Amino acid sequence: MGVEIRYESLIYKTKLFHLNNNSGYTAIMSSAATPKFVHKQLLYIIIVVALTANIFLILQKRPTLIFYNAYKDDVECHLQKSFNLPIANNFSFSSLKQIFFHDVSCKSGLNSREACAVESAATNNPNWDINVFFLGPPSDLFLESTVYKLLKKKSNIHFYRVDIVDFVKDTPIENLLPSEIMHINKNWCLESLAGMIKYLALYKYGGIYLDLDVITVKSFDTLPANWVAKQDSEVYGNAAFALSRNGFGRTVAENIIRDFSQNFNPFTWAELSTDVLKRVLQQICNKSSDRMWQLVNIYNQSCTELSVLDPVVFYPIHFNKRMHYFESGTVKFAKTYGHHLWSSLSIGMEAPEKSILAQLAERSCPTTFELFKDSFGS
Repeated sequence: MGVEIRYESLIYKTKLFHLNNNSGYTAIMSSAATPKFVHKQLLYIIIVVALTANIFLILQKRPTLIFYNAYKDDVECHLQKSFNLPIANNFSFSSLKQIFFHDVSCKSGLNSREACAVESAATNNPNWDINVFFLGPPSDLFLESTVYKLLKKKSNIHFYRVDIVDFVKDTPIENLLPSEIMHINKNWCLESLAGMIKYLALYKYGGIYLDLDVITVKSFDTLPANWVAKQDSEVYGNAAFALSRNGFGRTVAENIIRDFSQNFNPFTWAELSTDVLKRVLQQICNKSSDRMWQLVNIYNQSCTELSVLDPVVFYPIHFNKRMHYFESGTVKFAKTYGHHLWSSLSIGMEAPEKSILAQLAERSCPTTFELFKDSFGS
């Protein structure tokens, strides 16, 4: 019979046994667990619980730890038949206020900057639908993460999976993406595919496209229905643009898609949507020289119904000066609607306290910024 004692309000019982060769186990002593033994056991339990909790929190905050093909130029993940989100192909996106983000990578989730991009668009445009398209399947880890659940709490944020083969059906580029060709050409440049798909979405639905490294700081309600933004005096940016579902926007989108069907090179980064956009606009607007696109103010150039926006609207910091986002400074961008962060050129960099990026995130995506805190940006 065990001896029962109380130690620090806890009751412990132990029995010690030895092996009796004739009769099996025989109790030789029963006593209360010593305080030293109890402390050691409690310490082990606390350590295990703490480690488990920390690992859980890390995984919750870093959903991209699990990859399919991490940042690899391999489009095969787009053919994965793992549809754990609603299929975008089944929706009409008929509202005139649609904003689209696309994840064409195979990393299966959103990092802190990407989550901030989505939250900031939703926060500054509460009457717009924010649609996040995954071309590769998001991981279950991401779908169970805190960042995903927090974004889903916003009623205007929606996540979809794109069935790429079905997505291009009945479009001018249907012949470019049959599944058997994608299987053979696994080394397609993902950036080239991204350039094509972003225009295809607006060809099908109309609205605004944003890269996942564009932090929105102002409502888009005051922008025209069709616009592109220059990233400098020579280059049309393709990280943010808008084309209406009908009328002139549809004409531009259709010409871009047809250009892709004739000139698309999936292995060359240079053959991206910036080149396509430039060619199409010069054709439609009868502009033969870049000198005719010089910008004096925010809306000074218009091609019929298309506005060409000054670089300050979405590219206030040029990519040559992108490190300014990670330096301390004052955020004064009165004419800016969004900040393109040039994330492909600063992968993994965290935003130091009081840096421009940290200030932008704290104002425009406070929930994401609070969740990631010191690791935001990486």
